[in-house]
Amino acid sequence: MMKVLFLFLLTIISPVLLRAQMDYYIKDSTMKAGIDLINNTDSKNAQFCQIQEGEKSLTYTPYQISEYGFANGRVYKSFPITIKDSTTRLFLERIVEGKLNLYYLKTKQCRKRYFIIKASSSTLIEIPREKYNFQKIVLSQTNDNPSALETIKYVKYSSYYLQHL
Repeated sequence: MMKVLFLFLLTIISPVLLRAQMDYYIKDSTMKAGIDLINNTDSKNAQFCQIQEGEKSLTYTPYQISEYGFANGRVYKSFPITIKDSTTRLFLERIVEGKLNLYYLKTKQCRKRYFIIKASSSTLIEIPREKYNFQKIVLSQTNDNPSALETIKYVKYSSYYLQHL
């Protein structure tokens, strides 16, 4: 019985350990780990995922894979994003993971955008740049955290401040 329990736990924990220690990507609910991801600029990482395979490189778009991550802990997830008047899929970098996940996007025009999503939700909410609006959005999503009420007064629109909220 102990052997069966041990094997069961091992099969559950192994993918998590692999994901935490190696470059990986997820395609069609299948994870491929132990690959060699190419780390590009933030704006290029948002557009595509590149994998080095020997002398050649493979490129995947956010339409082809749902997530990829580097061994150093940086994770990118594919989401539909509206830019100007059209919607496209891009990879957003996850900055914080928890009850409230914080994502970052640097566009081709070098504009920084931040998004939040509750772990229990599938709705991605953009944090607007305007101080009053971004504070209001963040507070509406962190209403179960009383310390956020005081802290939000001092938060600036940057990944450093938002991830320490």
